[in-house]
Amino acid sequence: MILVTVIAISVEYKFWRFFGDQVAPLKSGTSERLRYGMPLMVTLLMTLAFQSVDRLAIKEWSNYSELGLYYAAFKIIAVLNMLQINFTAFWTPLSYEKFKENPDNAVFFQKMAQTVIFVMFVIATGVLLFKDVIVYLLGSEYRDAASIMPFLVFIPVMYTISEVTVVGINFYKKTKWHLLIACCVFFINVLGNILLVPLIGAAGAAISTGISYIAFFTMRTYFSTRLFQVDYKLKRFYVGTLFLVSYALYTTFCKQSMWSFGFGLLVLLVISWLYNETLMALIKKYREFMGSYRKKGGKR
Repeated sequence: MILVTVIAISVEYKFWRFFGDQVAPLKSGTSERLRYGMPLMVTLLMTLAFQSVDRLAIKEWSNYSELGLYYAAFKIIAVLNMLQINFTAFWTPLSYEKFKENPDNAVFFQKMAQTVIFVMFVIATGVLLFKDVIVYLLGSEYRDAASIMPFLVFIPVMYTISEVTVVGINFYKKTKWHLLIACCVFFINVLGNILLVPLIGAAGAAISTGISYIAFFTMRTYFSTRLFQVDYKLKRFYVGTLFLVSYALYTTFCKQSMWSFGFGLLVLLVISWLYNETLMALIKKYREFMGSYRKKGGKR
């Protein structure tokens, strides 16, 4: 991190000359840059605190065995976290580029949001549907973590989706809203852990974290749409979220694999029905891609 920071400052050295003559004129002044950056610094600290609350709560009100299972459950969703990081790296510059080209192009952001929501919902349902298989492949030490993991899928799912719907805050440089959101979500998570961890241990911490990330998405989207109006079709999103939360609750407390598998298929059908236009568009894109690929192969 230190190395990356030094390189970044070296490359963008013009940005860091707060006093004296600027090497090249910048559109933003020093005070504007500080107003933009300071809330993000505090937000990062609040986020780190938010991500530590669940571990501290388990240590305080449960035991180290539950804490170990909680860490193991996080390892199960590590692949989804990598997907989130890679999508953010791709999406951030693309979103700014599209906004710069046409600030009124709300349709692009709406379609992107529908696609990301559908894909992330399907991936999350698939992970819950085959969690026993995933745990079996990882090894016996992860077996007891299977019932803790379901609500943790909401971390990468809600964060990834919110990266699309939060663009209004970023475009209009209202970073103070990030600070307010981080504070609210932090207190929601603290309250959830206080209520649930003494009762059901690590599973309670996972439920509290999952619900906190749903609140995180909701607040990010609300403040963003006040600045940059896009119809993200939130009613269908929350219907899909309700089914996904119900399925996560079922797989957390119920062990019947056949009923769980049937419930998962039902959730997939509901999501496909809610986002049938997006599904059809993705199938069309896939067919066009495969058709183009076959033609190129034929020419060769």
